[in-house]
Amino acid sequence: MGVFFLKHGVLCIVGIGQGLGEIDNKLFVVFETSSNIEVYDAQTFSQLEIIKVNGLIEPHDIVACPDDHQLYVADKDGIWKVSTTVRNEYEKWLTTESVAGTFYITTLSLTSHRLIVTSQYPSLRQYSTTDRQLLCTIKLPRYVEDLYHATETPRGTFVVGHRGTARDELQYAVSTNSCHDSRHWAELFSVLKHPLNIRLFSFSPDLFDHPRGVVYNFGRVCQSVCVYVCMFVRR
Repeated sequence: MGVFFLKHGVLCIVGIGQGLGEIDNKLFVVFETSSNIEVYDAQTFSQLEIIKVNGLIEPHDIVACPDDHQLYVADKDGIWKVSTTVRNEYEKWLTTESVAGTFYITTLSLTSHRLIVTSQYPSLRQYSTTDRQLLCTIKLPRYVEDLYHATETPRGTFVVGHRGTARDELQYAVSTNSCHDSRHWAELFSVLKHPLNIRLFSFSPDLFDHPRGVVYNFGRVCQSVCVYVCMFVRR
């Protein structure tokens, strides 16, 4: 179980937090090798309850859908769907064996009823949360070596954090594809450090209405979500 404490108004964590989702002013947190989803008040950070998901082995990420009050949790061999309103209501919503070509799920993101599933190897798939159908497989540039996270923008394009650029296979970058041609990718900015911070963009998809917005607003994004940053720092 993770141990949280407040320091200068910031929620910190001791342990390995794998992901965080928020619905109705509640934070839902998963931890490495734990079948528990810990629930906290988003304002006071006090623990409210623990949701036990029998069968959940290695959670990697979690996203929350406010429309139907469901959580989607990435496990080592699939995705769990967990109700936030009905106690002990959960199911193995998707397994990697049920799709063409088994893959290892690393992160999730959700826009409306479209779930983006990221695999580090790399692979990017989009599923409908209403009927589990595979909507599309997003093709990435050949120079992408590792894929860390992705999100869909309100314009229907995708923004991804990855390792490997056209210049250097060891360089980390954030790129987006064109709304006019989904096969065309443009690099928004690159960094030299490990891209844990690249995942920050998933908290503010509204900033990507304009492709240049992410560069202009990146500093502000880092500050606005600092309360959650510690959730993703591996110790």
